[in-house]
Amino acid sequence: MGTPWQDTISGERTGWRIRAANLNEEFAFAVDYQICRCGLGWVEHPHTLPQYQRCGLAGAGLAALRAENPGLLAHPRRPLP
Repeated sequence: MGTPWQDTISGERTGWRIRAANLNEEFAFAVDYQICRCGLGWVEHPHTLPQYQRCGLAGAGLAALRAENPGLLAHPRRPLP
């Protein structure tokens, strides 16, 4: 794995992706996201396993999305945390 983050197509939402992190061979964190060509971004359903909560995974995952998409703006109704 060249990056700590894995991005896959969302099986629940057309046009959405899932950003996930696996630690110790188990799912640790995931969030659904969509980035529009217009420069707006949405995130929904962040989830972190209890043993990894409060360790900074969600913040790091969202920061990586922002870094990969410079100039990204949060949708006014669903802002990026």
